[in-house]
Amino acid sequence: WDFTTASDDSVQRYLLHTDAHFGKRVRVFTQLQSAISSGRTGGPRPTDDDRLDAHQTFLDLKFGDEAKSLTFRLGRHEMEFGSGRLISAGEGLNVRRSFDGVRVIYRQGPWLVNGQVNKLVSIKRGLFNDGPDWSQTFWGVGATRPRPKMHGGHQFAYIGLDRKEGRFDQGSGRELRHTVIARAFGASDNTAGHFDYNFDTIFQLGTFMIAGRE
Repeated sequence: WDFTTASDDSVQRYLLHTDAHFGKRVRVFTQLQSAISSGRTGGPRPTDDDRLDAHQTFLDLKFGDEAKSLTFRLGRHEMEFGSGRLISAGEGLNVRRSFDGVRVIYRQGPWLVNGQVNKLVSIKRGLFNDGPDWSQTFWGVGATRPRPKMHGGHQFAYIGLDRKEGRFDQGSGRELRHTVIARAFGASDNTAGHFDYNFDTIFQLGTFMIAGRE
């Protein structure tokens, strides 16, 4: 159970989940979300209000042990790459984001590797009517290695995006984007005090084709 509220414009968010484990290999996770916004001039934004819906519902199948394991996740789940600048659950939004798709999680020693293909869940006003956005598909792979001495670690990721209705100043058309991320993060305590650091290097390339043009 998670409850978040803010006084500005009467923003509230409720999350209620169940987490069932059947032995060491099978896990079923479900989570409901209710986000409520009232009092905002002009009415709530799409990311402010979603009265009741299934935020996460997924099945995990795990093979191996704590030292080396492979997990297959199928269903609706939250996703975050790197520091979350491009893809994340959107903690700053009243309606948290989730994705429909397949995820593979591999752990060996200090390394954690994720590979996944997903579609962003589209938020629709009403009850239990959110669904995948069929106009865009995300896929990618990422690897994280913690560095205990630096109280942080390193991350490397690739993200692909196929968006059928990309919109730019030139017009609307199909967008195919590739993103490569390298990240270093951590914390340090010294005589000068405590500080956290996060360095993101992001490189993007892709194509954009306006409908009706070669």
